[in-house]
Amino acid sequence: MYITFQELFEFEEMRDAQVLAGKTALNNLIRWGHVIEVKNSKDWATPNMLVFTTGIAIEDDAENGLINMIENLNEKGASGLVLGLGFITDVPKKAVEFADEKEFPFIIIPGEVSFADVIFKIGNQIFEKMSSINRQHILIGNVLTETSTISYEAELEYYGYLRNVRYCVVAVRKEGKGRIENSIAEDLQFEVQKIRNTIHRKIFYYYKMNQLVFLIPDTHGTDTEISLESIIYGIDKYIETKLGKDKYYIAVSEWANQPSDLSVAYKQVLTTFEKGRILCPEKRVLSYKELGIFSLVDFSQKEELESIMKMSIGELYNHPDLIETLQVYISCNMNMQETADEMYVHVNTIKYRMKKIDQLLPEGLEKNRLYQIQTGIYLSKILTISN
Repeated sequence: MYITFQELFEFEEMRDAQVLAGKTALNNLIRWGHVIEVKNSKDWATPNMLVFTTGIAIEDDAENGLINMIENLNEKGASGLVLGLGFITDVPKKAVEFADEKEFPFIIIPGEVSFADVIFKIGNQIFEKMSSINRQHILIGNVLTETSTISYEAELEYYGYLRNVRYCVVAVRKEGKGRIENSIAEDLQFEVQKIRNTIHRKIFYYYKMNQLVFLIPDTHGTDTEISLESIIYGIDKYIETKLGKDKYYIAVSEWANQPSDLSVAYKQVLTTFEKGRILCPEKRVLSYKELGIFSLVDFSQKEELESIMKMSIGELYNHPDLIETLQVYISCNMNMQETADEMYVHVNTIKYRMKKIDQLLPEGLEKNRLYQIQTGIYLSKILTISN
């Protein structure tokens, strides 16, 4: 959990604080506060820690000492540096300029301010937020998994849900039975909350084993409009760095216009995970909308699916290499030269394959049958994977 710099400056002890540098980075979140009074600050700092110092260890060379400290803290991902004036009274200009260059918050406060009091308040506020988050976590879990949300609407609004704003359910799931580590889930929540500070609208989340779910509000009409695609892209890129080689998927629901639609949106996400991995195994991010008619298809009815598939593509089902060529051909707007370029073969090879494909299809390759043919291709994928 965390607090923001805005909340920090609301403390009585911080009323005379001055931000000397890094004003553009005051959206950094603060997970904890810690006093460091040694020259080698790098060994003591952790990500998102707000560091307090009097500078007693570097007063003999304040300029270089502060520059080194800022550089080390920035490298460790600390939230910022608070200098209590006393041992250092004149803050070196070069240190301020260096902090600004690094976009690293550098703050000074009067020497009589107790670091312990400020850090205690940081910890207390974080603890209170954790208690609130736990209550919200239970609430969101109930809202997503129950069909009726009437009894939860007032509580949702109390926590910041906007009645007249639509929300999208976006979920991250790790492949297999392994769970998303708590630290990774927390880091991702942390990053997404930075977006919240930009759009000034609450983003809710729900964490369960191998799945992390976000309720993301539409930002249309806000001063800072951020598209849903941009938010999802940020989530994708961030979790890619955290999970590394582990496979994960992101599913996106349709917009939920009211709280009662959220459970439906959550079911759409679960359907997207289930069917999307079969229909589009190569795609890491998939929306419910992209499932098309297959969102309604019962994949367990294999005999019925096989019957539809054979009516659509006939004997082509037994030629996966030709199916691949046909898919590329359709994606290239039925242009043989583009298809050949895409598949790195000679155009005559494509002409030969297309002739065979036309013979194998029940009614040939007609443009007015493309949707039926594509349906058959998808069903062949489903049946191949599920066998």
